[in-house]
Amino acid sequence: MRCRTLTLRRVRVCLTDVRSAHHARRRGVGPAVLGACGPLLLAAAAAAQPCTIDSIFTAPFLSLISGLEPGQIELGDFNADGHLDFAVLNTGGASVGVRLGLGGGLFSQQQTIALGATPNAMVIADLDGDGRDDLAVTTVNGEDFVLRTFTALPNGKLVDAQTIPLHRNSLWIDAGDLNGDGRIDLVTAHSGGPGDGTLGIFLAEAGGGYLPRQDVHNLLQARTLTLADFNNDGVLDIITGHIAGAAPKVHLGVGDGTFLPYITTGSPYALERIAVADLNGNGILDIVGSLPGTSNFVVTGRGNGDGTLQSFGVSTFSAAGLRNAVVGDLNGNGILDIVSTHENANVVGIKLGTGNATFGTSHLVAAAGGPRFVALGDLDGDGDLDLVVSCRTEHQVRVYLNQCLIAPSILQQPVSIAVSRGQSAQFSIVAAGGTPPLTYQWFRGEDPLDDGPGIAGAHSPSLSISPARVGNAGIYRVVVSGPGGSVSSGPAVLGVIDPCPADLNGDGILDFFDVQAYLSAFSTGCQ
Repeated sequence: MRCRTLTLRRVRVCLTDVRSAHHARRRGVGPAVLGACGPLLLAAAAAAQPCTIDSIFTAPFLSLISGLEPGQIELGDFNADGHLDFAVLNTGGASVGVRLGLGGGLFSQQQTIALGATPNAMVIADLDGDGRDDLAVTTVNGEDFVLRTFTALPNGKLVDAQTIPLHRNSLWIDAGDLNGDGRIDLVTAHSGGPGDGTLGIFLAEAGGGYLPRQDVHNLLQARTLTLADFNNDGVLDIITGHIAGAAPKVHLGVGDGTFLPYITTGSPYALERIAVADLNGNGILDIVGSLPGTSNFVVTGRGNGDGTLQSFGVSTFSAAGLRNAVVGDLNGNGILDIVSTHENANVVGIKLGTGNATFGTSHLVAAAGGPRFVALGDLDGDGDLDLVVSCRTEHQVRVYLNQCLIAPSILQQPVSIAVSRGQSAQFSIVAAGGTPPLTYQWFRGEDPLDDGPGIAGAHSPSLSISPARVGNAGIYRVVVSGPGGSVSSGPAVLGVIDPCPADLNGDGILDFFDVQAYLSAFSTGCQ
């Protein structure tokens, strides 16, 4: 791990202080605990460094009191303010803890939602289509099995929406549009004996709420499930992970909210938790699976594009007790990496991807308190992925800010255009990622442009030329720069059509001054 010398400073934090402090430099790291109104330790600002595996994550930026035995943790935006929030299931406290993101990697005081039952699983999604993320949770209390949904108010507070009794214990839940109606449906994984496992399909109603459950037979008890399009037909499918030593299974979606009988994936490994992503960039979804508990490895399987898998591989971490694994691009190179939690070893594991569905050596980051679940997201708005980790035995959520300097990328290139002289012309790009602040510099040929007569936006994502003159014709591009590096757009050609070639001075009027321009050009000769 890369070492840096940091000087800590102590500040007193209540809710109002957190809101005013969220502009603090996010590169500071240090142990911190935030209670209802407690001390927060932040490190003094430190310069970030280019990415190496041991410098991506260092010490926690802050730690937050959650509830008893926090487990599954997920990110969303409950108040639609552009800052990621999180919810964590407190399995020992029969509650959900919700904190709103304030920017800069900081969070508000916790809203604790008492469930009156043990939470099993949750999913965050915009269930009612209002642009704010909502929450669905499955719980168990003896033989009382329930699915509860919570709606986010404009201020981000979650309130009860619907309670749906379940016929069996639901161990996992996911959300997505299963029938193409634009509404978010729910899928639950249910317990059952051998040959008696089911998945529950809850289709969203037009007026809100959910229709009665439809069952999908899954043969064995499914511990987890993930919705994804495995055969690239534009319809969500289901992949299930199992407790009873069974390999993953895939139900291909029909597109109307129903699913075909399961197909075996071909995996020789029994996997319980499964992350889905395109690991080798071929446009087909692959998997990263794990069997939480005592193992120290993840299994990768490359998709065939029909729901089956091939070329299985094992990637081993140098710590046992792996509980959960997620994938994301940690160092901004366009290749997916793995982050895992190892509860017994009190570490978070990192493996950088190679781009061909394999991964390099592991690096471990200290995470005291029994790290159980992890979620990835840009918590401080700097364009790279950060971590939130639930630590069960210390009843905390820890935030790790990514220390990489990420170069920007250009998602939308400028497009060549042709206009008549006197009209307006515009080139635009869309840049993504990159450690801020980002700057823009437009060029015509090799000459940098500045704002002035006829030119606007020379240092912004959009360049305007108005009115366009014949002399403005040429090749344009923009360079986007940041602390992590620079990237140049592709070239775009501006063609300017002159409807009156005799207007030699380009003022839009054919008069004596054009004769003067002609005589001047004649006297100097063609050059």
